[in-house]
Amino acid sequence: MHSIKETLRKGLLMLALGIFTLGLLQAQKSQFRIKISPENPTMNVGDNLQLTATVIDSDGKEVDNSGLRYFSRSSRTVSVDEKGMLKAYKGGVVGIIVIRPDPEGNFARADVEVKVNFPDPKEVQFLSAPAMVYTGTQTNIKTRVLDESDLFRDDLKVSLESSNPAVASVDPFGNLIAHKKGKITLTASHANLKEKISVSVAKNPVAELEIANLVPEAKTGDVIPFTVIARDKGGKVLQDVPIHYSYQGRSNNPSYTAAGMVEQDGRFVAYIDGMYSVSANCGPVSVTRSINIVPRNVQTPIDFVGKGSVNDVHTSDLWVWEGVDGRDYAVTGTWGANGEAYFWDVTDPANIVGIDTVTVDARTVNDVKVSEDGKVCIISREGASNRKNGIVILDVTDPKNVKKHTEFNDGLTGGVHNLFIYKDHGWRN
Repeated sequence: MHSIKETLRKGLLMLALGIFTLGLLQAQKSQFRIKISPENPTMNVGDNLQLTATVIDSDGKEVDNSGLRYFSRSSRTVSVDEKGMLKAYKGGVVGIIVIRPDPEGNFARADVEVKVNFPDPKEVQFLSAPAMVYTGTQTNIKTRVLDESDLFRDDLKVSLESSNPAVASVDPFGNLIAHKKGKITLTASHANLKEKISVSVAKNPVAELEIANLVPEAKTGDVIPFTVIARDKGGKVLQDVPIHYSYQGRSNNPSYTAAGMVEQDGRFVAYIDGMYSVSANCGPVSVTRSINIVPRNVQTPIDFVGKGSVNDVHTSDLWVWEGVDGRDYAVTGTWGANGEAYFWDVTDPANIVGIDTVTVDARTVNDVKVSEDGKVCIISREGASNRKNGIVILDVTDPKNVKKHTEFNDGLTGGVHNLFIYKDHGWRN
């Protein structure tokens, strides 16, 4: 085993490479200013609109506007290309940033807000529409509104109404509460749009609930699946019975509040050690069991061994791998800089050596990952001058001579933040 393996196991290299940058110097004020027209652009979904940016020097004269770069704060709402052409995809207000470097290396910047009008709503839909519920239970009813551009509108409120509240009523949070046997019509409405479904309320057959796989103790972070068995009065096991889960807890440390999470499929996890009680209920029938959560105590001392230095830009991400030659290497990205990814030989963590630099068209190399076989590296890009952000694939078979293999930018104009690589596939978000 290489010495780096022992170092990584203690967390040393993460510290060494994670804190080595000194940061960016504050930029001085540019001699230019940028004027954008129109000043208050308004668009409809699907529209294109040309922004015109004029660069003005300190004497108030227009100068060459080459070198302008355009950025959208939300390219999913409004995108902008390298020439300032806007494309609106959905309603909302989005900030557009225009920058231009000057000969002294400073940046002039202008901001404009683009308003995209929301299309009219056209349809109300039920996302969860139970045909039958049991007395004494409550079911959350999920709805949504579809607008004329076929987008779902989270900003529009839907009202729910029961045709017979004595049988089943709806609370302000969209829960359908079943009171007694019968049938109702449930109406979802927004403005003049309405959608209706029929719901039957049946007598609750559940007489007893049992937690079948009780775990007396677990560690913080453990996911504990609870299985609940429902029986009727005769002891017959019932299938497809709606179960609602909840929990309460008491932390062992008075400085912390007990914290955890329980999903409605019965999975429970606690984040703080203490005593927790998990409950399952179906209407008036419930069962509660307690579980002791102990600390995971995952910790190890960290010793500083060495560092690799980049003194003029921020570091964004780090990946360490064993190369095909058996030595240990690392790659680091950069943030808000000139699109560099740095490669290091870290076989001796006390003597970290920079061995290569790859520069791509970007301001930020957000994420870096290397394949398990140590041959392929993928890096993500944001802030490309031509708005063709995305991922770049590198050949790192020889980390001292990294070669650019290809890039993928389709549909990724807004940039890529996180990357994952596994076998022959890559994922991004």
